[in-house]
Amino acid sequence: MLLKNIISKDMIANAIDIIDNNIDKAFSIGPVKDGQITNDDTISFTNMLPDIHEYIKPKLENHFKVKLKKTNDFGRIYTQGAALRNHKDSWHCQYSATINLLNVPSNGRWLFLTSIDNKNWTEYEMSPGDCVVYEGLKLNHKRNALEYEECYQWFFHYIEENGQYDNQHYYGSRYENKNI
Repeated sequence: MLLKNIISKDMIANAIDIIDNNIDKAFSIGPVKDGQITNDDTISFTNMLPDIHEYIKPKLENHFKVKLKKTNDFGRIYTQGAALRNHKDSWHCQYSATINLLNVPSNGRWLFLTSIDNKNWTEYEMSPGDCVVYEGLKLNHKRNALEYEECYQWFFHYIEENGQYDNQHYYGSRYENKNI
């Protein structure tokens, strides 16, 4: 489902400043590549926007009708030609939101696509501040090749509080079971 203007223009500007001021922390620059993306120029970040992650949580709880627990946030600066490969997410992305932060040029619009059966796709055209919410374990999702220069896109992931994955904990790029 598309939620229009889930965050304010001020929040968007602050997020872009954080991202742009931390380009050196992107983990896809150089020989490390992001396997979900089809080009080498797209860069990725993790756990850089905790304020937005917390801010949207009640809105997502209202939408999904469950109490949520944050796992991680993950973002990319997609470059022209980049496509997001069709996939479903792992357990730490049980409930997800993707927010468009910036399109260069500003009139660029990139579609986010979801499908329950991998045949019939729902398309969401996103502008800065818009959010698509989805269940990452249930829905296939992808993006076709970016036709314009750049797109800043961020993903915010959650699990159900006290749900089947609540005994797990996400540590950056590792998963651990707290009960072991």
